[in-house]
Amino acid sequence: MMRCAMLLFLSASLASAQEPRRIYLLHSGVHILPAPPDKNFGARLLFERLRERGIAERDLIVMDCPFPQASDLDPLPKEGISMFLDSMNLDSKAALDGYVRLHQTLVKHGVKKEDKLIWVGYSAGGQMGLSMAGLADRHAQIPALAGTSAWPLDIVVTLGTPIGTNHAPKEVRVRQYFSYGDRIVELLTVSKKLVASYGGKHEIRFFSPNLGENAIARRFEGLEHPEWIWNPRVLDRIVREAKGIDGPVQVNGLSPGRDLSAALLRAVEKQTKVLVQDVLP
Repeated sequence: MMRCAMLLFLSASLASAQEPRRIYLLHSGVHILPAPPDKNFGARLLFERLRERGIAERDLIVMDCPFPQASDLDPLPKEGISMFLDSMNLDSKAALDGYVRLHQTLVKHGVKKEDKLIWVGYSAGGQMGLSMAGLADRHAQIPALAGTSAWPLDIVVTLGTPIGTNHAPKEVRVRQYFSYGDRIVELLTVSKKLVASYGGKHEIRFFSPNLGENAIARRFEGLEHPEWIWNPRVLDRIVREAKGIDGPVQVNGLSPGRDLSAALLRAVEKQTKVLVQDVLP
């Protein structure tokens, strides 16, 4: 009896060990002042908040932020903005260097090919994730990535990201979290001259105009830019998103009985794939 119990325990342990893990890749945005001095602060805070929600530490990876450090003498490094805008192009140095960094990080942490990769990018880190998904999909055709492996992403979640391009293939689930109260994103959407002055070639939007087959934009009413990395609704939604749970929603700022009928609201969501409602945990 004892031997059978031991065999069953070992079999269960082996099966558990062989199951694909969900690996959360956490990436901060462009570093500016008065943000905390640690330019990885956003990713580290996401690490702590997701760990509190039951995600194992070994499945949480803080990606090293490539954007330059801000200082009192340079509170808004132009190089950081230029790198962010450059990362929208798959053939750019910013994007290619980002993929090499991704490969090295995954190898260092012992991530396996069968593991599911969940990119959670705050601000400019979300755009980097969309480009990483595109480079992974085109890996075999890119000589500059020789020496790295193809690492397909399972899902890319962007948090308050000024969206310029979405290169993620249709197989990748894309979830773009946005708020019309996010004044940082709003600034970049309305200031085309500002974007152009930093070398930007793409129009910046709150979310992709053509979301694609496997993408959804989720609106969180009233969130300001710093709130994305600690807001409970956002964090709970990320965990559910990774598990493929869409969950319930509530109307916020719209009255289905007065502004739109509930049926019409659902039809708009289905056609545009933009959820115009606040998302509950």
